[in-house]
Amino acid sequence: EVVARIEEQLQRLDEQRNQIHTEQKRIRENLSALGDRASEKELRERFIATLRTQEDQLAQIQWDKEKLQADRHAAREQFDQLLKRFDYEISFA
Repeated sequence: EVVARIEEQLQRLDEQRNQIHTEQKRIRENLSALGDRASEKELRERFIATLRTQEDQLAQIQWDKEKLQADRHAAREQFDQLLKRFDYEISFA
C-alpha cells in the first residue's frame, strides 16, 4: 500500500512536469514571435518571469521525485525483509 501511494505521487509529479514542459514550449513560441518593440517588452518580461518560476518548479519536482524514489526503495526493502522473515517462520512451523 505504501509503495502504491508513492507510485501515485510519482505519477502526479510526472504529469506536472509534462504540463510545465508543454506550457514552456508555448511560451517559447510566443517569445520568438515577439518583435523588438518597446510595447512588447512588458509581455516578454512576463514570459521570462513565468519561465523562471517554472524552472524552479521543475527543480522542486525533481527533488521531490528523488525523495519519493528513495522512500519507495526503502519501503520495498522493508517489505522484502518482512517476506523473508515470514517465509522463515513458515519453514520452521
